[in-house]
Amino acid sequence: DKRGTLDLRPIDPMHAPTELMPLIGSVNALLGRVEENFESQRRFIADAAHQLRTPLAGLRSQTELALAEEDPAALRQALGRLDQASARAIHLANRLLALARAGTVHAPAHVAGPLAPLARAIAEEMVPRAIGRDIDFGLEVDAAAADVRIRADPLLIGELVSNLVDN
Repeated sequence: DKRGTLDLRPIDPMHAPTELMPLIGSVNALLGRVEENFESQRRFIADAAHQLRTPLAGLRSQTELALAEEDPAALRQALGRLDQASARAIHLANRLLALARAGTVHAPAHVAGPLAPLARAIAEEMVPRAIGRDIDFGLEVDAAAADVRIRADPLLIGELVSNLVDN
């Protein structure tokens, strides 16, 4: 009762009755897991802030350039770049939310399967964006790599491959 809400130190069993030892052990194990989850959330928030800082700084710079522009054609181009940059920031925020949901709604479902079809599906999803940016984009799977199998959460592997391609 005297502890604060963030005090997750184990309960000291020193003066507890013997019959409470299993309960104290279970509560201490639970407190340890809660502390691990809090630490994981802190790391995720720090990583998310770091990931969002770069595109937001870019948006800010592009906004300042657009505000200084007087030529209507150049202003239109600057606004187009702002639109693309804001779309990238939104895309990143959506990815971060997907990762947050993957880690908090359920334990990751580790599925065994080939990596190439997953990478191919993600690449196919990214083709319209590449075409919109005039980027020559494709996926080539080496014959030796075609049989690579993984055991992982498909959502998280999808995010990993998407991030690699997007970068």
